[in-house]
Amino acid sequence: MFSNGLILFLVSAVSYPTSLLARFFNGEASAAVVAIYTGIFVLINLAYNLLWFLASRNKNLLRPGISDVAIRKIQNNYLFGFPVYLIALICSFKAPSVALVIILGLWIFWALSSGKIEMGIKKELESEL
Repeated sequence: MFSNGLILFLVSAVSYPTSLLARFFNGEASAAVVAIYTGIFVLINLAYNLLWFLASRNKNLLRPGISDVAIRKIQNNYLFGFPVYLIALICSFKAPSVALVIILGLWIFWALSSGKIEMGIKKELESEL
């Protein structure tokens, strides 16, 4: 419950860094606001990985029939986010625009790869039936 509550708290807090980004991105504080913005996503990713670790530790909290291979694919997909968000956070101090592009690229990657993982899980479940 703690990890789920932490994710909910952090996600609800995204609106504040987003408003800072919208207001101050074109000014002198652009590096600071992009660092705050990317920093919140580093924290969200850590909280999500904690939740996934706790949920996947035993399969009782996951959908019935999910395979160990699918669990590892999902885990690897989201573990990939932490170093990328960290790189974006570091880049935000020197090249704020590049940091935002890195985050956008990560979101596109997740959108595409999550669909592939989901389709793979559906195929596994259908082949078992």
